[in-house]
Amino acid sequence: MRLDLDTEIRYPNGRKAGVLQKAIVDANGRVDNIVMSTASFISHDVMVPVSALSEAPGEVLTINMTPDQVKALPDYEDGLVPAAPEGWEWGNNALPGSSVFPGIMDDHGMIPVAEESNIPAGDSTISQGTEIWCEGNRWGIVDEILLSESGEIQAFIGRADDTNEHDRIIPFELVRESSPDAITLNCTVADLPNYTEEFVDPSQEPDADL
Repeated sequence: MRLDLDTEIRYPNGRKAGVLQKAIVDANGRVDNIVMSTASFISHDVMVPVSALSEAPGEVLTINMTPDQVKALPDYEDGLVPAAPEGWEWGNNALPGSSVFPGIMDDHGMIPVAEESNIPAGDSTISQGTEIWCEGNRWGIVDEILLSESGEIQAFIGRADDTNEHDRIIPFELVRESSPDAITLNCTVADLPNYTEEFVDPSQEPDADL
């Protein structure tokens, strides 16, 4: 299955269900859930089981659920929350720039914050725009994720920063470490062509009859 990040997901009847935002990846490189921003009037992010997805003709990703079932999916939560350490003293007077949160800026500066997410501990996320680095040099960004039938990541399709280069299929085995911000490969930019293949989307290839 191809998870084409930042593209539409549709119901079987063709109606738009939402947009694929992220893949949630466990420590073994398996994707059991993705994050979809819903197409409802007030959009929100929900976690969708990969088992509920299938590929329709034309490589359209389909969610095999009803709108009511989608409404019942768990929300995906990810953001910054206040994390004042023990002994933190709250200021009584608002300072310039603190009108939204009056009194939380004092001699200590802005209130400390921490990242909070409701995905399982040890899991991470990959989204379109997650950077691809090769031995200290940025090469491009993640564009798509290729999954096996059982949900393991087989490869990433990466888009090079150099617009003269083709997208490349990057085997998951080449990944040394991964975070939501970047994946780092076990090779140099110069060696990347030796371990990867060029990828050309058939839908973007010119018609041979033209």
